[in-house]
Amino acid sequence: MRRLRTRVGVAALAVVAIYVIAVGTAAGRHADLLLLRHDFGSGPLYRAAEYLLGAITWATVGASGLAITLWALRRRGPGCARRILAGLAGTYLSALALSLALGRIDPLGGEARRVAGSGYYPSGHAAMVAALAMAAVAAAPATVRRIVAAFAAAAVATVAVVLVVLNSHYPSDVAGGWALAVAWMAGAAPRCRCGD
Repeated sequence: MRRLRTRVGVAALAVVAIYVIAVGTAAGRHADLLLLRHDFGSGPLYRAAEYLLGAITWATVGASGLAITLWALRRRGPGCARRILAGLAGTYLSALALSLALGRIDPLGGEARRVAGSGYYPSGHAAMVAALAMAAVAAAPATVRRIVAAFAAAAVATVAVVLVVLNSHYPSDVAGGWALAVAWMAGAAPRCRCGD
């Protein structure tokens, strides 16, 4: 239990540290801008990226979360399903609350200087895709867990690239979303794997 609390605490501190460095320091803002300075054009790959990002809505995230929760209920029992559902809901609600609050309050004065998209820190898309990926891996049976993990990692990486290529979010927003998902899902994954 102590290791679990440590993991959650470290992930939560990472959310704060990434924000402070990326938004509160000139070096962090400069590092974030390095990838955004590239013009990726508007060809078929760019349009595919736009389509992919547009497909990640509250409805698709909710349906995916419900499917994973039901899978966990069937495979792992109600305790695992409750933990996964709590982790997914916590990730979504905290990403939304942080993004709205930090965008309006701008405690470090750096949000006003940012130029990427309309998204604020952390990226809700990155957080939810990462949380769904961790939930799927946690609910998967041992026999297919590596395959599920490979697909989940590919989905998380693809969405991260798409968010940056479309200038929707800074790389730090994506990293913050990942850290937020880890903070919430760290409690669900180890407990759901028991009983393989």
